[in-house]
Amino acid sequence: MKMSKLLSSTLMLGALLFGAGKAAAQGGIAPSQQLGIGVFAGGNGQGGGASIQYAFTPAVQIGLELGVGTVSNDNTSSSSYTGGLYARWLFEGAVNPLIQAGFRINGTSNTTKSSSGDVTVSGSNNSIYAGLGLEYFFTRNVGVFGLVEVLNLDLDPSQTTFGLNTGRVGVEWFFNP
Repeated sequence: MKMSKLLSSTLMLGALLFGAGKAAAQGGIAPSQQLGIGVFAGGNGQGGGASIQYAFTPAVQIGLELGVGTVSNDNTSSSSYTGGLYARWLFEGAVNPLIQAGFRINGTSNTTKSSSGDVTVSGSNNSIYAGLGLEYFFTRNVGVFGLVEVLNLDLDPSQTTFGLNTGRVGVEWFFNP
C-alpha cells in the first residue's frame, strides 16, 4: 500500500513536470487579490476533495480544503473525511514552483457486518504537513497544480513521515477581482 502511494505520487509529479515543460511558453500570470475555488484528486487517503482559497498576491495564497470518501464492499464499509487550512507560496514563472504547508484534521469510520452484529471502529488524528509542487495558470483565473507532500507530522498519535508521502493534482478557478 505504501509503495503504491509512493509510485502514484512519483508518476503524478512526473506527468505534471512533463506537461509543464510543453506548456511553459504559454504561461499566464498567477492571480492576485482574487477568491478561488478548486477540486483535486488524491491527497491523504481521500479520493479527492474541494478547496476554497484567496490569492493575496501572485506569490501568496491561503485556503481551506475539504474531502469526503466512502468505500463499501460485501461485509465492510468505510468512510473518511479531512478538513484543513493551508498556505501556499508560489515562485513566479511560466510554470510556478510552489511550497504548501498546512494543518489538517482526518477522521475514519469502519463498519464490519457479521452474524453477531455490526462492529464499528472510528478514529481521528490531526497533522501538520508540507509539500512541493508546480502550478500552471492558463489565464489569471484558471490554473492546474500538482503537489507531493514530503513531510507529515501526525500529532495524535505522534508519528513523523518524511519522503514522498502522498500526491494530488487539481484545477483551480479564481473569480475576477
